[in-house]
Amino acid sequence: CDLHQWRGEYPIGGQFMPISEKLQKLFQQFGIQKYRFYPAKVLFKERIYPYAILQLLMNDFEQYIDYTKTLFNNMDIDGDLTLSEKKVLQFDSFEDMENHSDDNWDFNWNYEKIVMKTTFRDIDLIYLPQLNEVVSERLKIAIEEAGITGVEFEELPIPIEFSDEV
Repeated sequence: CDLHQWRGEYPIGGQFMPISEKLQKLFQQFGIQKYRFYPAKVLFKERIYPYAILQLLMNDFEQYIDYTKTLFNNMDIDGDLTLSEKKVLQFDSFEDMENHSDDNWDFNWNYEKIVMKTTFRDIDLIYLPQLNEVVSERLKIAIEEAGITGVEFEELPIPIEFSDEV
């Protein structure tokens, strides 16, 4: 398997995924948000396989979001309403949204509308909170054509739009 979704305990500030050397080489040909590769070995049925751990840095996504146009709501990740009334708000930063969510939405929030700056057009893989890994169409096609295993794709529940702002 070329990719494992390693969920559970991991250090704050990054998303870690064990990936094969084949997938690592493919990723290195594309635009990925700030990341690191760490050499790793996977033991499976008494055999060691060379892998790498891909760490996508969670705090790098903020530079790509146009907060003046992105809308957030008080629904949870499954799209369920967390309060008696749906509220849609705009914030100046992700931190402002999180603070509001913590104080008013009981830590539950979601995107109503995502607007990215034009600099995001060159990014093929990024981690966005509530959405997890977001992959460009060009990287999706390359992964499928390379026969990479362990990867599943699904449409984003909210389309990503681009602002005119750089």
